[in-house]
Amino acid sequence: MCTVRAYLDTNTFLHGRAFHEVPWCDLLDCPQVELVVAVQVWRELDEKKRSRSSREQNRARDSIARLDRFCPPDRDAGHVCDGVTLRVRADAPTIDWNQEGLSPQDYDDCIIAEMLSDGYANAVVVSMDRMLPRKANRHGLGYFILPDEYRVQDEPTDEERENRELRRRLQEFESAAPRLELGFAEKAGPEDYLSVVIEAAEELDIDADTERRIADLHVRRPGRVDDHIAAMHAPLGLGAILLPQPIPSSEYDRYDRELGEYRDVYREHLQDVLAHRHLVARTVVLPLILHNVGSAPAENIAVQLTLPDGFRLVAEDDFPDAPVVPPPPEKPRKPEPFSVDRFMMSSVNPSLRHRYSMPSAQPPPDLPRGPSIKETNSYTVRWDIPHLSHSHQIELDPLYAIFESQQAMASFHFAYWLHCDNHPEAFEGTLHVIIE
Repeated sequence: MCTVRAYLDTNTFLHGRAFHEVPWCDLLDCPQVELVVAVQVWRELDEKKRSRSSREQNRARDSIARLDRFCPPDRDAGHVCDGVTLRVRADAPTIDWNQEGLSPQDYDDCIIAEMLSDGYANAVVVSMDRMLPRKANRHGLGYFILPDEYRVQDEPTDEERENRELRRRLQEFESAAPRLELGFAEKAGPEDYLSVVIEAAEELDIDADTERRIADLHVRRPGRVDDHIAAMHAPLGLGAILLPQPIPSSEYDRYDRELGEYRDVYREHLQDVLAHRHLVARTVVLPLILHNVGSAPAENIAVQLTLPDGFRLVAEDDFPDAPVVPPPPEKPRKPEPFSVDRFMMSSVNPSLRHRYSMPSAQPPPDLPRGPSIKETNSYTVRWDIPHLSHSHQIELDPLYAIFESQQAMASFHFAYWLHCDNHPEAFEGTLHVIIE
């Protein structure tokens, strides 16, 4: 009676149905089938018991236990079912490995060597992939690829179920977590770069501008009016709207004197304006904006920057404001009529005027606190923000990088680090300043 000897590949144990559940006689079209397990297949199954994959560990243990059940160690062969027997080899094949072009370190080559050593005519190698059948075919041996219907649908192990649940929870956490981004405030939205064009400061002709200002403030003096005559015309009460009130000459004298003093004050003001313009021309303003693009609010946010040296870094409150035009002298004025209201207000105790004043407004609780600037070999800047809702953004107080001169201005970049209490990891990035 014809018998087919079927040499089983390791993958039939790890990925296929249990060998005693496969209809071998029908698949191989033979009434008698002998299943052969080469010694190298046994060794590989034993190694898989220590695999990192719990699925492979379980399959390897179950397969070895099943082989011991159908073919006990004290026997060379065992009965599987009608027409099917099982033989487990314990010895390595004896062939000339070099002559056959095989390697004893290769698992597939060991199965091929087992078949060549047996020299059985009606033999096939059974596998679930095509690599081993290709090798068998090159050596003139038969092969059979187990159909996919005999491939086991992998059921998740307890460990895999746990990992899957952890991944699901992590996805839920990440999908409902804040995500912070820092950039430069631009019309189109936050950008990771800022382009700055160097422009020369607008110059001033201080002397000419001063004289032009004084000429604009000049008041033409009318005929002289003595002070005692002006005082006689100073009306009381309703008569103030009926009688003309001349301006005494002493008022024009006062005004001319103060206007002469104002000339020096205004000249100094223009010098300050010119110095401030040169300061602005060699300063880069960093308008920063923090955006929460996640799906949950961010709580207790820390924003930290690390900027290089090469300039002096200050906060907005420490950058000098543009000089304010000094007020000119008060124009020559007429004597003031007596006013009961003015008299009453002047006699009120000053402390009572502020007793019922409104308290100063407190800043909203979510406004950033900072920046705090620490200078070492570089600059470390930090803001603390109590809360930022998702899909919202907040403008941070701008920073001012002041260079020694326009010639010293150069492009630079700096790193940022963002952390909030309700996110396990910090958000990091780099912003670039391009000087053109």
